[in-house]
Amino acid sequence: MTAYELCDKYRHAVPDGHFFDEDTLRFFGETMNRMKVSGPEVVEDWHGEKHNCWVLHSWQKNHPLGPRWVIHYFDTSTHDVVLT
Repeated sequence: MTAYELCDKYRHAVPDGHFFDEDTLRFFGETMNRMKVSGPEVVEDWHGEKHNCWVLHSWQKNHPLGPRWVIHYFDTSTHDVVLT
């Protein structure tokens, strides 16, 4: 799974989602070519429910605490973002 493949699956499954929108990426200083996908991994969301997820690693140049790698989780079935 590449970041581009995950983006396509996300846009198909969550048509009203804005995670990969150009304006969203620009706001955080992210680019698709700097993103990496790993997994799948089982993660627990903030409700305590477990999800099988793709793990997206992205470099945020505009992070409030300075440039850094951040991790996002996407359910392998729904391709929606999982909040942990």
